[in-house]
Amino acid sequence: MTLAEYKKHHGLTYQGLAEMLGISNSSGARTVQRYAEGSRFPAPDMLATIRNITNGAVTPNDFVEQHTKGRTFTNEVAA
Repeated sequence: MTLAEYKKHHGLTYQGLAEMLGISNSSGARTVQRYAEGSRFPAPDMLATIRNITNGAVTPNDFVEQHTKGRTFTNEVAA
């Protein structure tokens, strides 16, 4: 489940989600919005916080999948 899906499913606002995650600065809602949209990747400690706050509904793998969706990867190594 993505963070955006979790937010919608639980009827949360970005500000409410930011407060749950302990992001108390003035741009906390915008930070959470960027996480949810996939335009910003959370730091490892925030990934753990998100997993804990959502009781495992949103995992670090969900962010990786969101960031890699539609990308093509190859096994070739640059010389």
